[in-house]
Amino acid sequence: SCESGGDFIEKSMTTLERDEEVTPVQRRIYEFSDAGMRVPDIARELGVGRGEVKLILSMRSSQA
Repeated sequence: SCESGGDFIEKSMTTLERDEEVTPVQRRIYEFSDAGMRVPDIARELGVGRGEVKLILSMRSSQA
């Protein structure tokens, strides 16, 4: 959702503050999700399961 710019900035700052806790795969998942990619597309692009992508995205939502 591009209209909620404030939320995007807050989540990005949270990710940056916790940088040492974010793996490269998690970072890519966040980037793809923020760019509007759907879970199946992210999973296919990164070669991981859809469940893993959903789990990682849900963990970010609960950290914000």
